Amino acid sequence: MINFMCRIHKKEKRDFLKGFTLVEILIAVSILLIVTGMVSTIFISTLNYWKRGYALSRRQQSARLVFSRMTENISSLFLSSSRNIYCFGSKDKFYFMSASVKGTEGDLAEMGYEFNQADGKLFFYYQEKSDYDFSTYDYKDIIAVDILELNFSYLDSSGNWLDSWDSRVGGQEQGLSPQAIKVYFSVENPDFPDKKEAFETVVELPIRTKYR
Repeated sequence: MINFMCRIHKKEKRDFLKGFTLVEILIAVSILLIVTGMVSTIFISTLNYWKRGYALSRRQQSARLVFSRMTENISSLFLSSSRNIYCFGSKDKFYFMSASVKGTEGDLAEMGYEFNQADGKLFFYYQEKSDYDFSTYDYKDIIAVDILELNFSYLDSSGNWLDSWDSRVGGQEQGLSPQAIKVYFSVENPDFPDKKEAFETVVELPIRTKYR
């Protein structure tokens, strides 16, 4: 009776020490690889979505900063026929006069925005004290790069958007100010290279028919 119990005990011990078979190990490894692959795919996809969202947020923030600066300057433009103060522009540039930042009261500064299609840069030109010559300036600054297209549009009193504006003596809009100026530009979308990402803002100006 004792020998029989010992044989049973030894058989149970051998079964316990037997372990996993090769097939069981292969199945377990396969399942582990599948689960790891699924988790990795989800993680990579989530990371890519986050990167694209972050990049889009940065581009939108940059566009807001550019528009904010342009709006602040353009909305303060000043016109006066008695002092020969005017504004003019086309699709890729706009020049005007505004109150001087550092000069004495009554001084005017010359400002201008111009887009260089060749290198995709938007320049800001500034002259602290106006000499009524927009070909000269104190300094110029690059405020945006990698632009594919940029357009200025000018709203007349009839509600039409024009590609150019000239309030100088002899100009098409002599003595007139646009009611608003629209600024549009597009940049390359890195996620979809065949599509452009566009931004647009409208700068409202005080309604005028003639300046003095």
